Parts: sequence; structure tokens; C-alpha cells
Amino acid sequence: NAGLQLLGFEHGGFQLCDLLLGLNQGGPGFVRRICLVVAACAVAAGALFVAFGFAARAPWFLEQARTQIERGVGRKVSFSSLAPSLFPGIGVRAFDFRLYEKDGQTACLDAERIALRVRLLPLLWRTLRIKTVRVDRPRLSLVRDRDGRWNIEDLIERKKAPAAGAAAGRP
Repeated sequence: NAGLQLLGFEHGGFQLCDLLLGLNQGGPGFVRRICLVVAACAVAAGALFVAFGFAARAPWFLEQARTQIERGVGRKVSFSSLAPSLFPGIGVRAFDFRLYEKDGQTACLDAERIALRVRLLPLLWRTLRIKTVRVDRPRLSLVRDRDGRWNIEDLIERKKAPAAGAAAGRP
């Protein structure tokens, strides 16, 4: 009985939360408020996730996402659909993804699915920072032209350019 009393089961469930969280100085009402705030945040996050799931299927959203990706990589892209994901991290999945050559006609990368995971804190400042990219069942077409340049060199150079600017002290 003394063990149950120590864990708080003898006198109510909130004493257990107090013991585990170290918040017993605020009383059961304080812990109850904390639990309600956490629950409200979880419900709000779930609602946003569901709303994004519906928006991600809308044609206007798909077009806007495609335009933003094209602007980011500097090439034409296409995909059949987008879906949000929560596990193992916040992100989005693009299905039947295709990245085209510079001419915009032939594909240099086909993938069944591309999953992007994003960093959470930069989202608060409306900045998108990609944490990981996972490509499922990729087919990459590498071609070397007469000058010895690969068809994806512009993508690599584009990726290196911002890093070089930041290293030199430029934004």
C-alpha cells in the first residue's frame, strides 16, 4: 500500500504526473492545465496534418508544389501525387517522380517515390530546410556530352553555389 501511495495511485492520478514531471509545487490544477495545453497542441497539429493531406491532393496545390520544386532544382519535374508523412519525421512524399533533362523532354531521373523530411524549427520562420531525401526505385540516366560534361553537372554546381557563397560570407 505504501508503494501505491508513493506513486500517487492511492490519492489520485495527478500525483503520479506530479511525481514524474516534478511539478508538484503547482498542485493538481497546474498539471491538469499543462496536460490540457499539450492535448490542445496535439489536436491542432493533427488538424493541420489532415488539412495538408486534403490540400496536397488539390490540383492547385500540386501545381504550386511542382513550380516550387522546379524553381529549386532549375529543371522541369513531374509527379502524380503528394502525401504528407509524420513518421519517421515530418515530411512529404511525391509519387511517380520524374526529373527531366535540361531540354525538358527526356527524363534523367525516374523514381517510384521520393520522400523528403524537413527540419521543424526553420518552418517557424517560413524557411524550408530539407533534412533527408529518400529515393525509392530510382532509374538515373547518366550521359556524358562531347565536352566531357555529365548531364547532371548543372544540378551539382547549383547545389555547391549557395554553400560557396555562404562560406565566403555572402548570404
